[in-house]
Amino acid sequence: VTNRFVQVGTIRKSHGLSGEVLAAFAGRTSLRDLVGATVWITPPTKTVHQTSFERIETIGNSFDAYVSFTGIDSLDDTSSLFQHRLICARESVPQVLLDEIEAQDFTPEFLGYQVYSQEYGELGEVTEYLETKANDCLVIIGRYGEVLLPIIDDVILSVDEEACRINVYVLPGLIDKEPLCE
Repeated sequence: VTNRFVQVGTIRKSHGLSGEVLAAFAGRTSLRDLVGATVWITPPTKTVHQTSFERIETIGNSFDAYVSFTGIDSLDDTSSLFQHRLICARESVPQVLLDEIEAQDFTPEFLGYQVYSQEYGELGEVTEYLETKANDCLVIIGRYGEVLLPIIDDVILSVDEEACRINVYVLPGLIDKEPLCE
């Protein structure tokens, strides 16, 4: 059974004041053919979830492109979308782009990041990215053993791309109070 949806990219950062973002796409071919296609931004925020591509401007030979979305027109709308995924219905993605996406290992950029919480301190390193029916999760290995954190706005407080650091809020019950090792 083929999945109905495909991740076409990941938002890297806001760009400008008019709701544009810089996104890393999973392929380079036929990106402009996605203009007009419905896109889901996941995990959703209170103001942004389903929209459509309004403009996609590729940057040289890279996988990056500047993207505008229908109905998203301010920095306030995009400032919290770092590392959110761009998901499209498979039938709306050109076959040549699907082939390119499937030929690549498009892994989330959180792998290798160090994770910290105010309450628990250093939790460890992101070693895996799990897709689940409820929420996608980061797998962190560190002094508390293996910790699964859902990738939701209530948990992921901030990401420092340059320092490869994620600051999180650990929901009650997700880790033991005592570290396994120091």
